Amino acid sequence: MSREFFQVAYTGEEFADGSMDVYELAPALLALGELVKVSNDILNGESAKSSLRVESEFKTGSFEISLVVDQSLIETAKTLFGGGGALDATHLVEAIFGTVTAATGMIIGILKVYKVLKGEKGRQIVHDSSTNTTIIVKGDGNTVNVDTNSARLYADPRVFDLADRALAPVRKERTDSFEVRKSEQIVERIEKADLPPRVLTEGVEGSVGALVALNPD
Repeated sequence: MSREFFQVAYTGEEFADGSMDVYELAPALLALGELVKVSNDILNGESAKSSLRVESEFKTGSFEISLVVDQSLIETAKTLFGGGGALDATHLVEAIFGTVTAATGMIIGILKVYKVLKGEKGRQIVHDSSTNTTIIVKGDGNTVNVDTNSARLYADPRVFDLADRALAPVRKERTDSFEVRKSEQIVERIEKADLPPRVLTEGVEGSVGALVALNPD
């Protein structure tokens, strides 16, 4: 069993009382869970299974949720590859959300790629075998160097759609950002200015005022 812990948070005035509309939270969390599952399927195939679980520690001031990725190797993969053929939970989380330690000249994590490209899919994608990176050509002709695993995920339309859905709550007027955190450090922060028009202009579903309250006392 391989496990990796991290936190996600939606920040802004909207969450000053430590609560969030459940009709926004549920789709976003489901999108994150599916993002982990689909990313594992793309990068590990049948050699490992991964799931996302919510931890019960909450903090006020923003809407922060502690999450853990549980990963188990399939028995045949353990026998054939000794566990070496699959990305473990730590590297899977890095490929999706990024890493605190920045690699020089290379972007790791599809959320970091999403931020740099402002949600564009990229005009052209070229793999550079000499550096084991992928070059993504933006619509304006500029290029960015991306970790190969992150680039594989970003190119998949399912991952692209799930990232949009997970970031959708940021479009609200009193919401500032979506953050991924590890050990009190911010791994990535996505603000409104980083969202593409398709996310900003979509109607907010679930306007019913149902709330998930944190620390209600």
